[in-house]
Amino acid sequence: MRQTTSVASTPHLVPTGISPHSHSFLQSSLKTYINGFTLLFTVQCYASAVYAVIVFSFHPLNFDSSISHLQNALQHISSWMMANLLTKTEFLLIRLKNQLAKIQNSSLDTSHSARNLGFIFDEHLTFSDQITSLSKACYYQIRQLRCIWPYLDSSTACTIATSIVHSKLDYCNSLYYKLPKSQLSRLQQIQNCLARTVVKAPKSCHITSILRSPLAQNQ
Repeated sequence: MRQTTSVASTPHLVPTGISPHSHSFLQSSLKTYINGFTLLFTVQCYASAVYAVIVFSFHPLNFDSSISHLQNALQHISSWMMANLLTKTEFLLIRLKNQLAKIQNSSLDTSHSARNLGFIFDEHLTFSDQITSLSKACYYQIRQLRCIWPYLDSSTACTIATSIVHSKLDYCNSLYYKLPKSQLSRLQQIQNCLARTVVKAPKSCHITSILRSPLAQNQ
């Protein structure tokens, strides 16, 4: 039986002022460099960031040698990043907890979470850090909405709630599929709070009737 470890190498920022030609050369060079380690990978380049996702497969009987090869490859990739001024590089290892524990002794400095296109991925894919960050951003916007609450009509309040808050909840929401109820309830609480704010209902009002109201359903 073969097992798979996914490793995301995410240098957050490309050197400022880099030309499109240099950006393309950087992407090509990174692909060539990683290819030298016989690893299955993909490289995604954006205006200000480069993401390399490496899928590493190994047989349990060859675990030690496989992990040694992976660590050696990542050490060299890290050195290559530093040499090319990608100083904000982060390495994120994604696998089961018991498998991650076996490679904790690596000298490579890995992160517990990393941001990819505005979405935070953690090493166990619980998305706890993402939901925490999302909650802070949404509740901040809801508080701001309440400050101008008295000056808005219902339609305007609904439009603001949809564009500023609800859009954050909808972003990449398919990744929340099959998360534990404890995590999903945190997202539901944001939506409940937003609905109460839009219809100007007190906290004591039952949320079911609020969510069924036409105004809340237009969010």
